[in-house]
Amino acid sequence: MMKTIQHYLIFCFLPTLFTACGVGDNLAMLPETDESGKLTVSFDLNGAGIRMDDATDTRANANVPLENLADGTLFSIRAYKKTYNDKGELTATIFADAGVYKVESGGKTANAYTSVTDAVLQLTRGIYDLYFLSYNSSTVYPGVTGDTETITGSTLADVTSKDVIATSMKDVQIQSDQDGQVTLTIPMDGAVFSHLCSRVKARLDIPRNQPVIVLGVSALKITMKPLYGTAGYNWQKGTLSTTGERNNSVDLIASGALSGIDSSTGAATLSSSDVYLFPLNDDVPLEFDVTMTIAYKTSSSGSQLSGDFKLSSPVALDKALLAAKSYCFVFTLTYYGELVPSDLTLDVTSYSPVNLPSDDVGADD
Repeated sequence: MMKTIQHYLIFCFLPTLFTACGVGDNLAMLPETDESGKLTVSFDLNGAGIRMDDATDTRANANVPLENLADGTLFSIRAYKKTYNDKGELTATIFADAGVYKVESGGKTANAYTSVTDAVLQLTRGIYDLYFLSYNSSTVYPGVTGDTETITGSTLADVTSKDVIATSMKDVQIQSDQDGQVTLTIPMDGAVFSHLCSRVKARLDIPRNQPVIVLGVSALKITMKPLYGTAGYNWQKGTLSTTGERNNSVDLIASGALSGIDSSTGAATLSSSDVYLFPLNDDVPLEFDVTMTIAYKTSSSGSQLSGDFKLSSPVALDKALLAAKSYCFVFTLTYYGELVPSDLTLDVTSYSPVNLPSDDVGADD
């Protein structure tokens, strides 16, 4: 009697921090003179940047460097001027100007992005709060026309291309230090950009030494839903809030393939690229649709066969996606015998991606 093949897919969920850095106040004190003319601003980025994978574990923090913004990265700025009464009490914070800047010199400086009209930030003498927003991209940048920036796209794929990062500098004193001065470089030491979205990827694992030898995978598609497609960023509050209906989806892997798998073990791994998603709470379960075509052979057949795997219904997971964290959704294709595909088993495992020896991961302090 001919035996049929059963494919099992074990789904592992692997969350981890990719930043936990706060955006603190930073004071750029410049020498005071009587000059009150308008100054064209540039930025010194030494001591600024993005802190990736900042975990709560003390051992992890010791291995987390501050990364420079890459050359060509564009960021937008809105400046708000503070006014005070005769008693030195704050009376108002008023929008003053905005600009778009480009990172240069190996991540050490930022100057006005000349490809954009009115990109130059120009400020008169006074004390300002400066707010910075970026998609961590060299091709797209946030608008600066209002106190709230809407971040959206015609499809979710447009949104997921945006790694939204932000920082701020409070009580920055703008003052020229010589007569006739028209430019001013503001140091940003200590201004660390925070990630406002969740970083997500998917992975298919095929373990070794199973009853069925997997020779290849094609037409792999892993779809995640339901997701938000629009959010609003409040410049002065530094908050990102989702808007609209949570009815979008994204293909974490749209058409994946694995070939040339070692036939002696059948072991292989296929990973997606990172995508960036707006944060979600867990009031609505995440769902995953998985389909693929599998080439395999069995000990009884000895020759290559092929079969389609498709979940009969989406796998659901009650899990929030938090800002500034990474999530890897791992699907493990497992065989428990030579049977037709029929089941999906879900497992959840956490990890922290830090430079620790493999036998130390998860160990107690």
